[in-house]
Amino acid sequence: IGVKSYTHIPPLQNTLNDARDIAATLKAKNFQVVELYDPQTKREMQDAIVSYFQLLQNNPNSAGMVFYSGHGMQVDGSNYLIPASANPQIKADLEDQCLNMDYVMRAIEQAGNPLNIFILDACRNNPFRGFYRSSEQGLSMVSSPKGSYIVFATKPGSVASDGNSEVTS
Repeated sequence: IGVKSYTHIPPLQNTLNDARDIAATLKAKNFQVVELYDPQTKREMQDAIVSYFQLLQNNPNSAGMVFYSGHGMQVDGSNYLIPASANPQIKADLEDQCLNMDYVMRAIEQAGNPLNIFILDACRNNPFRGFYRSSEQGLSMVSSPKGSYIVFATKPGSVASDGNSEVTS
């Protein structure tokens, strides 16, 4: 999943290229790939995760990988992946408009395949600071299902920038 063209927050320059490069590399190695670029809604992101889940269920001994490149944020210890049209005005909007990372973790756990890797190139500041001010930065640590590994762009609670080699921690 790569999200670049946000409607209400600044776009990200490298996310689509990163997601396309990962997909092309996996396809070249004969992996089946579910691709989603610039999803507008949480529902589109959920549909892609369901398609991924179905692939895993149809191939029970397979290794799986989820790659997300786009804005991500942590609020009250929960991590959210942000679709292009999201514009939460209050914290309660997050569950309606953004994909809670727990949804992805539950799908991976339910699929029950032996190995999953979840790469999050999304450790960034909360881009919607207007509705929620907090000292929370980056994404929070999450527990992963058995046989799963979660890879962050930087350590939990830190912020990675888009477009250059600069990393802030």
